[in-house]
Amino acid sequence: MRQSATKTLRFFAATLAAIAFLFAFAAGTTDVKAADIVTDVKQTGVTKNSVTVEFTEIGADYYGGVIYSDAACTKALNKTRSASTTLTFSGLNVGSTYWVKVGNGTDANNCYGNASDPCEVITKPEDMGVVSFVGASDTAATISWAPVQGATDYAIEYPGVEKLISTKGATSFQLPLTNYTYAFVHPIRVNSKGGYAVGNYSRVANLSLLTTKVDKDFFGITNVLSSGTCYVRVGNGVCGNGFEVEGKAVKGKGSFSVKTANIGASAIVNAKNKVMYKYRVRAYVTLSNGQVQYGQWSDYKYLGSSNVKCSAPGDRKIKVTWGKCKGVGRFVVKMSTSPDGKFTKVATAKGNAKSVVIGKYKKKPLEYYKTYYIRVYYQVKKGKKYVDSDVYSEYSGQITRSYRYR
Repeated sequence: MRQSATKTLRFFAATLAAIAFLFAFAAGTTDVKAADIVTDVKQTGVTKNSVTVEFTEIGADYYGGVIYSDAACTKALNKTRSASTTLTFSGLNVGSTYWVKVGNGTDANNCYGNASDPCEVITKPEDMGVVSFVGASDTAATISWAPVQGATDYAIEYPGVEKLISTKGATSFQLPLTNYTYAFVHPIRVNSKGGYAVGNYSRVANLSLLTTKVDKDFFGITNVLSSGTCYVRVGNGVCGNGFEVEGKAVKGKGSFSVKTANIGASAIVNAKNKVMYKYRVRAYVTLSNGQVQYGQWSDYKYLGSSNVKCSAPGDRKIKVTWGKCKGVGRFVVKMSTSPDGKFTKVATAKGNAKSVVIGKYKKKPLEYYKTYYIRVYYQVKKGKKYVDSDVYSEYSGQITRSYRYR
């Protein structure tokens, strides 16, 4: 019995020693985990007044974070703790930069030690204010805005762009408009490593390029009424929100000025019949503040017309008669055998003339019952040259053997 008791005591002692060793090992292991330092703190969430950081689990029971207002981490603002690897700090200022350290431990009230290196964090800047359309050119529309609280940069977004475009901190930007008329501007706060927090954007619309000077080939008359009223349009290559046309009588008094509501509309010009005018156009854009920015005036073109009649005064002859047109320098008569064919000059008359007689077309006598298309062009003398009006008068008919032109 004594022997057996001795063995039992030895076994019990050995068991206690083993348990004590395991406990000591376990306690030692826990102490090692608590002594580990979090090394990969990174910001994963942001609002105007809060930031969230995450980090890798290192086996600690609790993690405690402290947020500071300075990079040296001497001015602590507040702290928070969690059993998870996510910490959120609230009550922060809009568009500001802070630094976070994360500690760990086995006790909820003692988990701020063994702190990590500082992690720079930022809050979102204030919402974007009004973005305005402030100017335009042949190649770009200029937008601008007031500085946004907490923003260190601004990003531009528009159709067709694959990523946000930085303004490098500037509060204006020139948009290379193509087939779009709007854009978005985002306020951004950037940290020292290039990370950023984006605030709510603003949209600016009704943008347009502005043709600084409309070429003479890109505007003209599309229709003329018998009263002299004309319809003026600009070509597809002209940019702006609309255009203005003005004209003056070449000789004497008389003028007009019309502004269209959009670039694709026709300007209805109340010109008078039998008066020659010089006219020009310029494009414009309406800015966000309601002011209008105009391009330069184009070079002058001319318009003028009169009533034309034709008759057959004799064998194989056509007499072209027109009314007087004030300001005209010369009349040019052209003829063709097709309404869409090439018109050949067949006669020229001075500005005070009222008619011409045509007997040949392309050096050959006119033919009976052949349709001839006649155009009368009104020209203005400019220096030593004559310039065509944008308007001409047209007449067509056949010569009969009874000397009639119908």
